[in-house]
Amino acid sequence: MVGKRGNEGWEREERERGRRGKKEREERGREERGGKRGKRGRERREREERGEKEREERERERENEKEMKKEEGREGERKREEMKEGGKRERWKKERERNEKERKKEEGREGGRERGERERERKKDREKRKREGVTERQEYLAKNKVVHRDLATRNILLSSPSLVKISDFGLSEDVYEQNVFQTREASERLPIKWLALESLLHNVYTTKSDVWSFGVVLWELVTMGANPYPHIPLCHIPNVLKKGYRMERPASCSPEM
Repeated sequence: MVGKRGNEGWEREERERGRRGKKEREERGREERGGKRGKRGRERREREERGEKEREERERERENEKEMKKEEGREGERKREEMKEGGKRERWKKERERNEKERKKEEGREGGRERGERERERKKDREKRKREGVTERQEYLAKNKVVHRDLATRNILLSSPSLVKISDFGLSEDVYEQNVFQTREASERLPIKWLALESLLHNVYTTKSDVWSFGVVLWELVTMGANPYPHIPLCHIPNVLKKGYRMERPASCSPEM
């Protein structure tokens, strides 16, 4: 009995072991089949993704080609427009150059006329200057209400043989309002020998005082720059002139002059 029971127990264990092994094999088979299906699914999905990417790439390439063609079309249009504009600019440039040449020609003609006018004016001025001397310069000062007060040959300049100028206006005064200038400064240094009698006695200066000084200038010119009143001291000149004394005619001056 005992041996029979032991055999039965062993058989049950073998059957149970066999069932477990079968179950394990079935589970492994299912796992293997499931793994194969999952792998195939992954591969399929990867193929689909690659196909989708390739389609997107092709779509992008087509879009890029379209954009390139559009850009080429726009570039060609710009080039054509630039060529047109270049033609217009060239025409404008030629037109501008032609106008510039015409303007220069006209300016040349106008400039020639103007130069001729200026040259004639200069000739007139030169002719006029040839006839102008100290008297004309003094007349100009008198018209402008200016008293020079120091007219002498030392203050007369020759910038050219025909152009006389008066210089040294340090003592000149404006007599625009009253035509007379009177000073009370006894200490002022003055050219005594060239002053008029009213200036020496009363310190009064007018354009007529410059006329007196011009007479002394004429005496200097005739005597080749000699010193006026050569034998009379400065302190005696006012009294001598008040008594009526005037310088004698120089020997180098003719009676007609």
